Amino acid sequence: MTTLHVGNFLSKTLKTYSSSEALTLRLVQRGHSVITTSSHQNRALRFLDMMLTTWNRRHDYEIAQIAVFSGPSFLWVEAVCALLRRLGKPYILTLHGGNLANFAKQHPKRVEALFKTAAAITTPSHMLQQAFLSIRPDLLLLPNGIELGNFTYRPRNSAEPRIGWLRAIHRIYSPQIAVEAAARLTNEFPQIELVMIGPNKDDQAYKLVEDTAERLNFKNRLKIVGAVPNHEVEKVLAPCDIFLNTTTIESFGKSVFEAAALGMCIVTTNAGELPHIWQHEHDALLIPPDDAEATAAAIRRLLKEPELAAKLSRNARQKAENHDWEAVIPRWESLFQQIKQKHL
Repeated sequence: MTTLHVGNFLSKTLKTYSSSEALTLRLVQRGHSVITTSSHQNRALRFLDMMLTTWNRRHDYEIAQIAVFSGPSFLWVEAVCALLRRLGKPYILTLHGGNLANFAKQHPKRVEALFKTAAAITTPSHMLQQAFLSIRPDLLLLPNGIELGNFTYRPRNSAEPRIGWLRAIHRIYSPQIAVEAAARLTNEFPQIELVMIGPNKDDQAYKLVEDTAERLNFKNRLKIVGAVPNHEVEKVLAPCDIFLNTTTIESFGKSVFEAAALGMCIVTTNAGELPHIWQHEHDALLIPPDDAEATAAAIRRLLKEPELAAKLSRNARQKAENHDWEAVIPRWESLFQQIKQKHL
């Protein structure tokens, strides 16, 4: 059985893998035949390629799987699905993005009409599952997977003041809060340092990070690495003991799971999906978004309470193990077989 996967496959450009690309890579590793679209960086060309691939390869695949986000990208999802219906191809919609539920409130008829045509709907998000159960009671919770074998577990029996941050530098992730929080701790912990990993997606946010570091005399303690290929994430992140996630919106948080796989102590905002996944003082410390003082206080606890650091490190790793691709991929394989038997 060959499956068509429609989404953003931009790792060669962005140096990071989308959830769509990560899924298809694991399917190929397990011997599955897949067709993917699209890897064009230009949005118009990407949409055109999606439509052309869906049509031109119509005799080569049996089932399609489509990544669904809110905003303008919802238009191309609707267009691709309309073409798939014309071709008589069943498709799976996979819901992503912390803003999709709000988008559905603004466009309820469009969202409901699309969702009811899918052979199945999945999401890695507890929040999105709950938001759309009224439309699709059969909506499946299928977590994003991580390649656990790529991350060497180092238990943090205590935490040193080395902080890692891994996201695109964009205003929705409030990267400047990481700098503000770390800077508040320089007097107590003179060796503190912050490593920020991720591509620049917002020049204003990037400038704000630099300006904040300059204003708070933190430039010599801040290292901005930029985009890092997935296979090099461990090398850059592993020397850090604390992982800081300052996002204001979240539907899953793959980077948090990767840090957990390394055994890092997690400090994360309670935005979106995160409080549905992480338990405060059990496997992470949860903080409000855009609150540098609360963020600094959480980091301080980890540096001063070794028993808490060790507990979070151990429990976070256990949670990451439950999201290994080896546990996730068989569920996708079962879903494809169910749809094949029902529709083909």
